[in-house]
Amino acid sequence: MRPGGCGARFELQLPASLGHSARESDVRPMAGGGLGWKLAPQVSATVEYAYYGSRRSDGDRFTQQKAELGLAFKF
Repeated sequence: MRPGGCGARFELQLPASLGHSARESDVRPMAGGGLGWKLAPQVSATVEYAYYGSRRSDGDRFTQQKAELGLAFKF
């Protein structure tokens, strides 16, 4: 099991092709965790999740999250 937490940088950048360009940055706490299983002596699997927070900009809400699945082979 891998609990985790630290700071995350949240950046929103709108390209100029939309009629205007804007860039905002923010630092917020993040939360996450993960689990690992040994499937065989040389094979393991992992699952991890990270929540980087959410923010509002011009009435819209943006949320960043990440989920990962992994499979590792040891030679």
